[in-house]
Amino acid sequence: MIHPLLAHLHRFGLTRYETALGDRLDPVVKRIQGKDRKARTYLEMLADLPAIEPSSNDLDRGRVRIGQPGNLGPDDRRALREALKTMIPWRKGPFNIFGIEVDSEWGSHLKWNRLKDHISPLTHRRILDIGSSNGYYLFRMAAANPEMVLGIEPFVLFYYQYKLLQHFIRAPQVYCLPAKLEEMPVMKSYFDTVFCMGMLYHRKSPMDTLKEIGTLLRRKGELVL
Repeated sequence: MIHPLLAHLHRFGLTRYETALGDRLDPVVKRIQGKDRKARTYLEMLADLPAIEPSSNDLDRGRVRIGQPGNLGPDDRRALREALKTMIPWRKGPFNIFGIEVDSEWGSHLKWNRLKDHISPLTHRRILDIGSSNGYYLFRMAAANPEMVLGIEPFVLFYYQYKLLQHFIRAPQVYCLPAKLEEMPVMKSYFDTVFCMGMLYHRKSPMDTLKEIGTLLRRKGELVL
């Protein structure tokens, strides 16, 4: 199955990376879908989620809201609640999904509130979030109407949490790849803003990581570190 980003590369001026992205993502996707037992469980669970379009979403609040309680019938609510439990722990958040409260381990809205007024406006920008987890910040960024928001998240559980959220939100400019930074082709001078929050201390060579990020940023782009 083709990744949604690969189907829309032309929208974002990324067609020159089609082969490189495909070659690098194909083994990653096959690995997490074929050999990872938990990933197979998550895939089956996502396939059983109700195909319901929320009556409204609110991505511009601390507790990201998806839909309203009345959008789901009892059976669909039970299936969704079971899926959310299967994907515990929810690190980033919080979320309200059709009236079901998902209290995350981290209050990510607190960090977002501290930085959002001190960064360049995200409207019409190309944004990369390295280590995007379940996409909480991706969706908060989407509320500002950027051109494109790309997250990269190699941890299987968090990637599939993002897939569950995006299944309902369907934000057309938001994408997430199940990859590490070094598994990505170098999109030289492509991004206007790069977020690297809570990730640098995991790297064996932080300075090399910063240099790599520097090549991704356009001239006078912004790194949120």
